[in-house]
Amino acid sequence: PPGGNRNWQQITTTNAPAAVGEYAMAYDSLNDVVVLYGGNATGWPYENSTWEFNGTDWAATAPTQQPNAVYGMSMVYDDFNNVLLLFGGSDTTDAPLAETWTYSVASDSWTQLTPANAPPARSYSQMVYTGTGTNTEITLFGGNDGTTYYNDVWRYDGTNWAQVATSGSPPPARTHHAIAYDSTNDTILLFGGRNATGTLLADSWELDLSNDTWSQSGFSGPSARMAHGLAYDPTNDNFVLVGGANNDGDTILNDTWHYGNGSGWTIAAPTQSAPNTAYHLLVYDSTNDLFILFTNGETWQYQ
Repeated sequence: PPGGNRNWQQITTTNAPAAVGEYAMAYDSLNDVVVLYGGNATGWPYENSTWEFNGTDWAATAPTQQPNAVYGMSMVYDDFNNVLLLFGGSDTTDAPLAETWTYSVASDSWTQLTPANAPPARSYSQMVYTGTGTNTEITLFGGNDGTTYYNDVWRYDGTNWAQVATSGSPPPARTHHAIAYDSTNDTILLFGGRNATGTLLADSWELDLSNDTWSQSGFSGPSARMAHGLAYDPTNDNFVLVGGANNDGDTILNDTWHYGNGSGWTIAAPTQSAPNTAYHLLVYDSTNDLFILFTNGETWQYQ
């Protein structure tokens, strides 16, 4: 079937981060660990802890400093420099930030960078690593700062940020959306989110990185939603989407969808469903060919 025969399975761990949402999470392929930072829990207690998951259990790390942002950050693994790169998010006063940080698993250390340019301060942007192995390239889209909603595209080259002049009609500005990078076809898929008037979206867009051109996908599929997870599956050459919130954010979903290039959306029917989940992230573990989901304090894999 499209997307292969993957199933959801909960991983029982001895230790785990707090039951947070709106955290940052990415997979470090060199060290074969998933790194999770920050987030907030019900009632809005903030976290600024850094955790690493080795496939079996979570362990808290003890860096001497950490980012000022505590929720709504975006983070990806920089395959070229072997560090995780974090941008934006809000601090404990709910102020949006425009800070860029890196985290090294090897040295257990956060470092704030000082690029000459950066995207305007925001939370809930999404980033993907789009480099080819010969250079650092990280692409960012969207988010909001409390008043302004963005639909801009920015690129980070390991030293500096630059806004990308895209072609085609761009997607409407949004927050709590999800993007993922298709390394096979060099495209970014964008799905859903919430626009400036509070409407939840069910639109799919593709950004062709060969010429930085946006086009809206003609394929419909998942219902309108925000705060869902999306990642690319290179083994099956499709995207995997899970969960999110709809009905003004009041209904938490657990459906799984696959999106194939040229074939569009297909609802998956795994034997074991995902848990109801929103405000989470889904990351692909390339070493073990599986996806990791952290939600409600639980760790799940889609394998």
